[in-house]
Amino acid sequence: MIDIIAEGFDAGLRQESVVPQDMIALPLGIPEMLLIVASPDYLASRGTPQTPGDLLTHECIRARLPSGTIMRWELGKGANQDVVDISGRLIVGTTLLAARAAAAGAGLAYVEAREAQPLLDAGKVVKVLDDRTPPLDGLALYYPRQRLPSAAFRAFIEYCKRQLPVRSQDELEQACMTTGEG
Repeated sequence: MIDIIAEGFDAGLRQESVVPQDMIALPLGIPEMLLIVASPDYLASRGTPQTPGDLLTHECIRARLPSGTIMRWELGKGANQDVVDISGRLIVGTTLLAARAAAAGAGLAYVEAREAQPLLDAGKVVKVLDDRTPPLDGLALYYPRQRLPSAAFRAFIEYCKRQLPVRSQDELEQACMTTGEG
C-alpha cells in the first residue's frame, strides 16, 4: 500500500478497516456486500456448491487487485471466517470482469453486489453460498492528523462532510456526478 505521507499526497482512499490508526478517516459510504455468482448453465452442468469446501472442485474466476495480488475469497460471518484457497484457470483484472465472465459460464466469481446486480436482475447469474459471503468495508477518505492542511484541502474536506453520509456507493457516485466533481 502507498504511504501517502512519504509520497507527498494530501489524502488517500482505502477500505475503512485498513486506514492506519494515526490518520483521520472520513467514511464515504456504507459497506458493500460480496457475492459468489455463477450462471444457471454453469451450475446446471457442474452442480451448485453447498459449502466453501465445495469451491475447490469448481472453476473459480480470480480477480487481480491493483496491487498485483489475487483477491482472496474470504467466506463466513464474524469470527467464523475462512479463506478458501480457490483455483481456476481464468484471472481477470477487475471483479466486474469476473462477474461478466461468470455470466458467460466461465465459472464462479466473487464480486461486489453492486457489480453483479444488473446480471442478477437479468437472470444471467444467481447467488451461491449467499449465507457465507461477508460485507466489504466501505471506502474512507483518509489524511494525516498532524499535517497542517492547505485552505483548498480544508475546503474539500468540508465539502465532503456536507455531502455525507451517503447510504450507498451509487448515491456517492450520483452526488459527485450532479455536482460536477466526479
